[in-house]
Amino acid sequence: MNWATLESIVDAAELAYRRRFLIDKYPQLADDAPIELVGDDDDMAGDEAISVLDVVLHDAASEVDEGSAAAHKSDGD
Repeated sequence: MNWATLESIVDAAELAYRRRFLIDKYPQLADDAPIELVGDDDDMAGDEAISVLDVVLHDAASEVDEGSAAAHKSDGD
């Protein structure tokens, strides 16, 4: 038996143990019915979509603008 085989056996046993523990504690998880994790689309209608890239680019552009304004100010002194 090699290390990879042993590791996969341990992982499978841990997964089975966790599943059994959770089902004992929360019996409703044993049902095969799908669990709704996200609210209705109507709930998300008021959410604002953001883009991390847009935020980073906006911040970078602000820093460049502030840096050029400071450079122009020091040139004028």
